[in-house]
Amino acid sequence: MILDSYPTVKRLIYLILLVPASWVVGLFIFINNIPEQNLSFTQPVDAVVILTGGSMRLEEGLEEFARIKAKKLLISGVGQGATINSILSGTKNQELLGKINQDDIILGNLANNTITNALEAKIFMMLHGFESMLLVTSNYHIMRSVLIFKRQMPEYSIYPFPVCSDNFRKSGNFISLPSLKLSASEYNKLLGFYLMLLDEKFTSIYDGIILQVYKAIRPILSVRDRFQAE
Repeated sequence: MILDSYPTVKRLIYLILLVPASWVVGLFIFINNIPEQNLSFTQPVDAVVILTGGSMRLEEGLEEFARIKAKKLLISGVGQGATINSILSGTKNQELLGKINQDDIILGNLANNTITNALEAKIFMMLHGFESMLLVTSNYHIMRSVLIFKRQMPEYSIYPFPVCSDNFRKSGNFISLPSLKLSASEYNKLLGFYLMLLDEKFTSIYDGIILQVYKAIRPILSVRDRFQAE
């Protein structure tokens, strides 16, 4: 064969074919490991942290907060100007709100992605002297969220609570096209974070930025938290 005369070209073709094939295999392994049902959580924790951005996260996070009677609830990633009343007004189970003391709810408006969610949650945990949390986010998002949170908060106990969102549907071996696109996007983000951790120089810069941001905003959050507690 012609390719036998050009081993370098042959290896290059194999590599070009191997990379997308590996990506597809990895994607379907990722999808297969997305939990299909919400977990029954019984472990006592100091706090519940809900990451905004997916349907049903807030609803089920509030239910878990009321059920396990954690000390505080952080809703991370809310928009600027949002209030507790405006956030809770869309809750379908209004009876649930009667079981929750709104003074125990903290709104976090500093985060706009999962990495800054983790930073915001770490500051929240440090300010309150907490040691454990229930992390509530969508089932397709839980794997990367736990990775990022544990990378940034290794000294804390983090328990995942995956929420089956309306915008992600999986039934056995069948997955809808919108859900497949959502999975592919999340899988790429997960791969990106793994690759970032492999680069020691980038990881060092990342950790330095996180530390500087924390030092800059901790006094502000401390004052805000005392104000809300009064």
